[in-house]
Amino acid sequence: MPELPEAERARQVLHDSTRDLIITKVETTADEIVFVDLKEGAFESTLIGRSVVSAERKGKLFWLNLSGKGKHPVFHLGMTGMIQLKGGDPVLYQSRSSGEVWPPKFWKFIIHLSPPAQSSSSAVPVQIAYLDPRRLGRIRLVQSPSTEPPVSLLGPDPILCPPTIAQLSLSLLRRKSPIKSVLLDQSVAAGVGNWVADEILYQSSIHPLTLSSSLSLAQITLLRDKMIRICTFAVSVGADSRRFPKEWLFGVRWGKGKGKKGEEGVLLPDGSHAKVEFITIGGRTSAFVPSIQLPPSATNAQKPKAAPKPKPTTTSEPEPKAAATSKPVTATTKLPPPALSLPLPLSTAPAPAPAVASSSTSKTSKPVKAGKKRKAEVEAESAGGGNDASGVKVEKGTRKNKKEKKSKVEAEEGDGDAKKKKKVLVEGRDGQGEGEVKEKKSKRVKLEEGMVGEATVTGAKENREKKREKRKKVKLE
Repeated sequence: MPELPEAERARQVLHDSTRDLIITKVETTADEIVFVDLKEGAFESTLIGRSVVSAERKGKLFWLNLSGKGKHPVFHLGMTGMIQLKGGDPVLYQSRSSGEVWPPKFWKFIIHLSPPAQSSSSAVPVQIAYLDPRRLGRIRLVQSPSTEPPVSLLGPDPILCPPTIAQLSLSLLRRKSPIKSVLLDQSVAAGVGNWVADEILYQSSIHPLTLSSSLSLAQITLLRDKMIRICTFAVSVGADSRRFPKEWLFGVRWGKGKGKKGEEGVLLPDGSHAKVEFITIGGRTSAFVPSIQLPPSATNAQKPKAAPKPKPTTTSEPEPKAAATSKPVTATTKLPPPALSLPLPLSTAPAPAPAVASSSTSKTSKPVKAGKKRKAEVEAESAGGGNDASGVKVEKGTRKNKKEKKSKVEAEEGDGDAKKKKKVLVEGRDGQGEGEVKEKKSKRVKLEEGMVGEATVTGAKENREKKREKRKKVKLE
């Protein structure tokens, strides 16, 4: 796959052979995949009549700066794209065809350029072709290539503007992915591709599966140095792989770990050969040397886990384990609130309960009626003294006093029952919605009649009979 060295060589060919020439004709083949968002005829009409000012590159992208107003063509070679000058070989690290055949196979466009009419130079007409067998390359028209996507999305270029150690450390240490996958990210180092990344890791003795976040500062510094050296040397020889050092991994990675002469493995500085193995990382084939690039587990590249706490060694018997159901109380455990019986403030304290229960009082806590209490006292006196119902000692009285007290008790029983029932009714009315209790007259009369004592009823009847007798005597007279 063409990477930074191949893209730089293509830029050099365009710059050296087309600068100051005028585009007189453009031929294209219809391909909606390679020509991105370009209508039919848009590419030709944008280029014809404009002269080439310069050719620039960043990462794997390169473009032509044209004169006048309008957009500029930006190129990406993809995996099999290449630039070929008529009469020359394709710009690729592995030659596939000769420039004798024209137009070349798999061409996507051919640009015809001629020197200006007033030019006194010995420049001759030139034809430039763009080839792409697998159609993975891209051609775009951009108003300002250096400040617009896709060029503006690229990271530092290892040759034009190498990343500083601080920039590279920030890009690598914040990612927990294999270092091989991180190096292929064009926002980290623009132009680094598959074979360049393998070469950098091999010469830095870093396994491709090593986590990027686990690298040390010394490893990052060495990796940066190798990145710049490898890209600079590859560009200096025009991306011609025949001129690459024999100790490079590049010479054996294409032959399944064997050199051009069939030798097994990569050549080491001491003259011996080391075995090359291949693994797939992020969908890309990665070549590495196990004897040089130790795996992360052997180099402790991954962050070590915290060591378990040592168990105390004592001669005494171990403490019994807690039951499985008992769990320590943590900060998140919710416990039921304790049952508190706090005293009420004075302003809200309830009034003391009345001596006589209201209608809402429970049936099991009925108060002792006054009549029954007095009767108990009389019985105690008749029995020769003792204690009354309330526990007060009662002295023994005379027979006459006993009879008087007995009659008083009978009268008090009636009056006491009547007063008690009235009081209960009043308290019941007070507890029902702010005293809003309405009673029918007939019901009240019945209740009052039932509450009247025997002594009161007898006295009233005698008075009525006496009055009737007097009336009858008056009539007879």
